[in-house]
Amino acid sequence: MAYFALGDYDRAIQNYDLALALAAIVPGDRQGEIYLDRGLSYLMQEEIEAAIADFTQAIAWQKNSDRAYYNRACAYSRGGGLREAIADFTQALAINPNLSEAYASRGFLRHQLGWERGALEDLAIASRHFQQQGN
Repeated sequence: MAYFALGDYDRAIQNYDLALALAAIVPGDRQGEIYLDRGLSYLMQEEIEAAIADFTQAIAWQKNSDRAYYNRACAYSRGGGLREAIADFTQALAINPNLSEAYASRGFLRHQLGWERGALEDLAIASRHFQQQGN
């Protein structure tokens, strides 16, 4: 995590690989966190397919992780999978309906697809949430 914070994503990935190599002694929910964190490192390096694969593994371990669905949605979006991204943002919101960023991101994607009514609804909700947060 320290290497990630320093922007040294290659070394972060190497350390996450080591952690996963010890997976036999790591509880499942922790494995999900490792996949999630390594996926973020891949995403920061624009290795979209690797990021999506890791976020998918994280979801397999932590089925109710709004963070895993949100991050996979971001990866899909960067890779051009707008419909897949919308589906994952929707799933993240089903788990955590207060995830303002997911409403905003889904709204922008809906706008890109020409789904204006849904886009406006999402962006209005995001705006209310951000205002309530003082953001």
